[in-house]
Amino acid sequence: METKEKIDLLTETFRARFDAFTNGCDSLEEIEAWDVEEYGDMDVYYLNEILSIILRLIVVDGKISSREVEYLNKNFGFEYSREELEEICAGTLSELYDSFEERIASDITLMGDVNVKLAEEFKELVELVCNIIAESDENIAEEEREEIRKMKAVIKAC
Repeated sequence: METKEKIDLLTETFRARFDAFTNGCDSLEEIEAWDVEEYGDMDVYYLNEILSIILRLIVVDGKISSREVEYLNKNFGFEYSREELEEICAGTLSELYDSFEERIASDITLMGDVNVKLAEEFKELVELVCNIIAESDENIAEEEREEIRKMKAVIKAC
């Protein structure tokens, strides 16, 4: 299978699973299993975590490829240019790195306390995002490979 076809398939899979995930988040909010007052909407909370993971993976090698931007836009319906994404990342680098692994682990634990099945789905979404980013980078740098390994280790340990 050609790389572009593989990424497109991963993207379609991600979008379908993320839609189901957000429906699960909405259901938990309806039964008041998630503290909206403290954390905000559950789907938005975890969307922000996924976006943080994606941005961290994209910038770890010091460059943002056009294809990485293309698939970020495809996965979330954004319309960022590479330049806009570089500007966003430049302004958030410290947030992308400060205690990041601990925060992701804590967020997975928080979700697991609410719903174990949804926490497992979140972990699978993170792994899928890692695979999409790895495939979308024309020349994946060793820094990016290492960051993906670390991210997968964090989610596996939870």
